[in-house]
Amino acid sequence: MKRGKSKTVGYILALFFGGLGAHLFYYGKYLRGILYLAFSWTGIPILLGWIDMFFIHKWHQRYLECQENSSKFLQEKPLQSITPRVEKTRPEKVESEKSVLSYRENEMMFYREEEIILPEYAHLKTPSCIKEEIQQIKKSFKSKDLNRPVIEISFHTHETYFMEDSIKYANQMGVKTEFVPLQVYWTTFRDLDEKQKKWYFYWRHQTLKGNYLDTDLSYVILFAYELINYTFNQNAAFNVSMLVRLQQAYKERIPNLDRYLSEWIRDMLIELNEIELARKWGLGAEPYYQTNFYQIFKDHEKDISQIPIKEWQKVIRGYSETNFFKMNKQKVYITSDFGN
Repeated sequence: MKRGKSKTVGYILALFFGGLGAHLFYYGKYLRGILYLAFSWTGIPILLGWIDMFFIHKWHQRYLECQENSSKFLQEKPLQSITPRVEKTRPEKVESEKSVLSYRENEMMFYREEEIILPEYAHLKTPSCIKEEIQQIKKSFKSKDLNRPVIEISFHTHETYFMEDSIKYANQMGVKTEFVPLQVYWTTFRDLDEKQKKWYFYWRHQTLKGNYLDTDLSYVILFAYELINYTFNQNAAFNVSMLVRLQQAYKERIPNLDRYLSEWIRDMLIELNEIELARKWGLGAEPYYQTNFYQIFKDHEKDISQIPIKEWQKVIRGYSETNFFKMNKQKVYITSDFGN
């Protein structure tokens, strides 16, 4: 029987390893987790990790909803081929299909989704909780466009700003323009000036047509972020396929890109419960699953204090340089001894 995530583990990770983004990786929030890890040396992510403890319950509920919906999908899938007419009469099914059709009609204005989706990934389905999260962000846009005054209280992070910008620019078509260099670590739309934005939209447009122009690593990473967050397109089959196409097109021209894309493709497949497909992208290998750390973590998820420090060292680079480690190294070493 497949073991699910534990809310207790989520709280523990946020409390003790929040500065490294461990709780975010645990709940599949990879972009935000990478940012926490990248800026862990500042000490700020530790405070943010503690703040995130207020959201663990909400994230866990969404995870449970995703699990429940995935289970229902697997159980109902055989019946769909037997009773298609009954399925079409469902009001919620019809409404869902209209929503997806409307969304795809906008996209089809400048690229053909079905030509990009690879046969191997055509069966992938986006969890409903992800679609709901995107819809919530879209609703916030609509509320701002209303003529009457609206009072809105929201908690914005680097991640939510990126998702809002990505949704806003999802239907942005590109016009031919000159390449403008961009070398920004963990790129976002707010890092781009107007000329760089024009190049990005043109390059992205050409990429969707199968014309992979030479460009900087940062532009490719930006598009990968959009795909990982489902903000450019909500179809999991499209997002994974597009990441694979980017990896194949640029792995020779931009060598450093491959190690990012291969890991992200694998992680997306794991979140979609496609373990066999994930193995083709390095499940059991660097960096998160080196020496079977993933299995070690799963075996001790109810009490991570049992995991020896030598195992953490294999997957957390530069751990001894973080402020978290400097402040808590005595506890870490005690835990390490206990774990051994």
